[in-house]
Amino acid sequence: MVQLSITMTTDASVTGWGCCLNIVSTGGNWTSDEVDINYLDICEVLLALKLFAHKFQENMLKSCLTILQQWLA
Repeated sequence: MVQLSITMTTDASVTGWGCCLNIVSTGGNWTSDEVDINYLDICEVLLALKLFAHKFQENMLKSCLTILQQWLA
């Protein structure tokens, strides 16, 4: 069986976030005054996973999103 893998890179700052999957990139500015960079890093990964959901296996994506959403709650 062939193992396929993809690499998604992400980055966050106190002003905005960005992510890249292969040659597709996206990002944006934060709409809140949150300045905890650890919190922003988690939010940015969650946004990236949601945006690129169609590229991931469904079970793996659901697990990642559940963990991240519970962590942010």
